[in-house]
Amino acid sequence: MTTKLNYYLHDAASSFRFKLAGSLGGDDVTELRQCWSTASSTLGTRPFVVDIEGLQGVDEDGRGLLRQWHEEGARIVAASPRARHLAQSITGSAPAAVEPTPRCQGLSFRYAALVSAALLILMLPVKVLAETPPPAPLPKLVLARYAAALDQNRVELDRRDVAVEIDASLPKLSQHGRLQAIRRWVFNGKPEYTSLKIEGDRTVKQQVIARYLTAEAQAESLPASELAVSPENYRFHYVGVIGPAAAPTYVFQIAPRHKRAGMIQGELWIDGASGRAVRKTGHLVKRPSVFLRRVDVVQDTDLLDSAPAMRITHLEIDTRLAGRAELTIRERFLAAQERYHDVLSCSTFE
Repeated sequence: MTTKLNYYLHDAASSFRFKLAGSLGGDDVTELRQCWSTASSTLGTRPFVVDIEGLQGVDEDGRGLLRQWHEEGARIVAASPRARHLAQSITGSAPAAVEPTPRCQGLSFRYAALVSAALLILMLPVKVLAETPPPAPLPKLVLARYAAALDQNRVELDRRDVAVEIDASLPKLSQHGRLQAIRRWVFNGKPEYTSLKIEGDRTVKQQVIARYLTAEAQAESLPASELAVSPENYRFHYVGVIGPAAAPTYVFQIAPRHKRAGMIQGELWIDGASGRAVRKTGHLVKRPSVFLRRVDVVQDTDLLDSAPAMRITHLEIDTRLAGRAELTIRERFLAAQERYHDVLSCSTFE
């Protein structure tokens, strides 16, 4: 009768240890390999120890996994002659003696794998639970870095020409329109457009694209501090971290302290390394017109060397007269050496 495999995790400051008991083979090998892939990111510089004293049987797949771990630097340990012989037959070398495991830190590996996965989502090492308090100040530091970058971000963008492409449509009327232009910021802080190409249905061009440009100019005429997604204007509630540990993105829920035109309620995603906003999503808390029921916004910013390179904004506007209006605004921040003819030669700004 085959004995079911059980896994145990001992996560200590001195080592990261697996303890295996039962029979290692079949689907358990795949599961154990996946669990190790998840948990290995918490290893750091600690030695990886595999205790096989409790193993009663190993098939070829199981032997292959243990051999792989041994070749990658894991220490295979065993105490009894039977377990030591098993280890030597797999690795070709005598195993180390079983070392005492830390008390009160052993977890069933099936449970520990779930804990590890949950913690990885938050980008916290597993050992944080046992050895250090949760890094609660970290989101505050990221938010402070974001706030400090707001003014710098605006100054940088004000100095760069932008290739703009606006795609707009009124699905209910089956009408579309497109504008391609170069935008520059003149000294009084207003956007100035040099039109390269405009096409499509007249209603979309005049009632959707032109109105958007007018609203943008009106917003830019206001002091930047009034509409900025800043701690002065918004309440921030930390949600969590997404993305790889090497490049985490911090997610905050945002809600305006006061309802003003142009402000949104939703989420803000902040790049942990640069403090730049990489996504804003939500809806306007104050309708700019009685003819509009709701305006939803999603804005994504691609960074290059921690600076904005491309920004894509999606607007979905529920109007009372024409139904839903949709706009997609693509903005590519041009390098100093790029000229208007470089953009004209491209069919898109991608």
